[in-house]
Amino acid sequence: MRQQIPTAIEPYRFAHNGQEIIGKIDVADLPRLQEVVHADAGEISVRLRFEIDTLGTPVVEGDFTTELTLICERCTEPMQLPMDVHCELALVRHEHFIQGLDEQYDPWIVEPGIDIDPASLIEDELMLALPIVPRHSHPCLPDSVWESSDEETDTQEENQPVSPFAVLADLKKNKDSSD
Repeated sequence: MRQQIPTAIEPYRFAHNGQEIIGKIDVADLPRLQEVVHADAGEISVRLRFEIDTLGTPVVEGDFTTELTLICERCTEPMQLPMDVHCELALVRHEHFIQGLDEQYDPWIVEPGIDIDPASLIEDELMLALPIVPRHSHPCLPDSVWESSDEETDTQEENQPVSPFAVLADLKKNKDSSD
């Protein structure tokens, strides 16, 4: 039996109590992620550990593992993208507290005493880790796509417009030769 992720937690209380969340969440439960994946099947293994660091900052360390199906931008075919995302976030009450954070942490602005859905954090971190242009790691197009023949090159040269500066250069050459 798989352990479900809670739908509401209070991050500061979790950090002060040193709590950990381990479980799984379905890709289908993350609506923004569904918009970019090809298939919303599958699940994400989640580990969130809340604690107070040595400087007294409430932090959360997260690890998310999944395999998403995306569309390759080269060949437009589905592809599997294994993801193993790690994040270290510091809980901050307001933007002006961000400057004092240790460099290893990314800020997570959270109002104390407010319950949040950890699925939104998981979804944010996965979205940030997605490649800008998904593509297969192997050559997914036939070699003929990457090769150009002399015939194609000649056709391209014929279709290129004449530069107005080339016309001026010809006029200058004609004038110089007549002098």
